[in-house]
Amino acid sequence: MQDWHIHNFVSHDASGHVDDFVISALEKGLDTIVFANHPERMNSLNSDFEINMDLLLDLLKKEKEEIDIAREKYGERLKIYQGIELENRESLKKSNEILLEKYKFDVVIGSCHVIGKHSVSSNRHLFQFEKTDEDTMYNLFFDEALKLIESFPFQILGHFDIVKRYGVVYYGTFNLEKYLSRINEIFNLLKEKNIGLEINTSGLFQNPKDSYPSEDIALKALEKGVPFVVTGSDAHKPADIARGFDSLKGISMYNKGLSFIK
Repeated sequence: MQDWHIHNFVSHDASGHVDDFVISALEKGLDTIVFANHPERMNSLNSDFEINMDLLLDLLKKEKEEIDIAREKYGERLKIYQGIELENRESLKKSNEILLEKYKFDVVIGSCHVIGKHSVSSNRHLFQFEKTDEDTMYNLFFDEALKLIESFPFQILGHFDIVKRYGVVYYGTFNLEKYLSRINEIFNLLKEKNIGLEINTSGLFQNPKDSYPSEDIALKALEKGVPFVVTGSDAHKPADIARGFDSLKGISMYNKGLSFIK
């Protein structure tokens, strides 16, 4: 049992310190956790997100200190890694590059959150679903995912089809077969780049009532040669670590990605 996608106090939208999450992970029988926080914060002057590098590096330093203490206390029972989740927002591209030069993370997750400047996972931007037909919306999202994979080095593609969080509300159940050729484009590029895929269980508690992606899609990824699949809860508080993992039928075949961590 491993949770590769956890947010703590470093993220603008999460709470809890490392020890809080470690205790929750141990109670739930996990052997590995990865903190993968959002580095960006909202700029109130222009309502866009930015990375305040000085603030972020200070928060990462504090997080690393907490991780080191937790490793001393629990190291024989739990592997604890420090990661980051970087998104595809064009305005953050340069900051993402600078951050990866300045700081050595154990794990980097790349996640597609936006089309243009508008989030597909926020209820503040539902207008783009209201004015866009299904085929256009999903194909634009898959275009963004392909660009993301080429944009900076990361090891795991996070919640790969999160566009269906609100897509299912406006267009109905996500039709895998309809978009299989686009999905295979992404899998082929992941294989080429040696990037793994996350099954993110947060979708089980949101509109899709399904993981991002579904296990059917994850299995197709492995069949296509994507090197590994890992599980992530996207927990933003300690109680949500590993939430939904008990719903995954094939959990024993996932979580093979540790080989890239030095």
